[in-house]
Amino acid sequence: MKIASSVTDNSLEVVVVGAGLAGITAASLLAQKKRVLVVDKGRQIGGRLADHEIEGARFDKGGQFITVRDDRFAKQVKIWSEKGVIKEWYRKVDGQSHETPRLRGLPNMRTLALDLAKKLNIYSYCRVKKIMKHSDQWRILLDNREQISAEAIILTPPVPQSIDLIDNDRVPITALVRQKLEQITYDPCLAVMALLDSPSKIPAPGAFIPEHHAIDWISDNQQKGVSSMPAVTIHASAEYSAKYSAEKKLHLAEQLIEYANPWIGANVIKHQSHFWKYSKPIATHPEPFIVANESPSLVIAGDAFAGPRIEGAFLSGWEAANYLLKN
Repeated sequence: MKIASSVTDNSLEVVVVGAGLAGITAASLLAQKKRVLVVDKGRQIGGRLADHEIEGARFDKGGQFITVRDDRFAKQVKIWSEKGVIKEWYRKVDGQSHETPRLRGLPNMRTLALDLAKKLNIYSYCRVKKIMKHSDQWRILLDNREQISAEAIILTPPVPQSIDLIDNDRVPITALVRQKLEQITYDPCLAVMALLDSPSKIPAPGAFIPEHHAIDWISDNQQKGVSSMPAVTIHASAEYSAKYSAEKKLHLAEQLIEYANPWIGANVIKHQSHFWKYSKPIATHPEPFIVANESPSLVIAGDAFAGPRIEGAFLSGWEAANYLLKN
């Protein structure tokens, strides 16, 4: 993986916007035959396959596990397994058994994105400001005033952000495409990462879904093997997360920890939080991507296509890349 500090090739075949799993998957497939650049506004790649660190304690901050249902994704999981970057986490939690095992990345979930990105050119901590159609190409203006030309673009941010980018730059799309995109909706999620003074009381395997209106999920990163120190990740429910604002951030995080205390059973030394406005796709699009413009190609993909799971993000990126390879 090459993290660029500037764009060295201003004329590309494909620019992929977003370095989450959908974007990284699309770029890794396209890069076998085309000149590809990934542009992402974040400091690190992986999107919601995010990790976190507090004073040496490590956390899976976003996506906690993957499941496998599709043969195409199964092939990639097999590759990861042979590389030793994925393993089974559990099949049963809190008395509930699952037909499909829950798998986790080694040492954390972001490792899976990093593995796919090894041979990619990635321009991180850089936001796409404008997309302009110019003859048979796209011109892409970045927020640092650099400009790139590309024959095709794949947009993989949360769909409302992709819509904003298209609208702001007056990229023409049909009423039908707009209708399909606007039907996609997301739930928010407030995540709290807490460093503990002793191991938590969460039962093995370190995953717990309490019956509480404010909490969707608690994971013990130490039991999971992510952290050598006692550390838990708490995901708030969509209802509770919807209360988020910058002013209420600290209060909501502390309140969430208080709600979780009966299950954590240890003192919190330090905590930090992260808010995803577009965390879990609720109303999704049944197809793996949408072609917003045919010539030059503008494709919209992501985890709101082909199913809301991590597997869906992978398949969306895979299919979007195959579309460009064939057209």
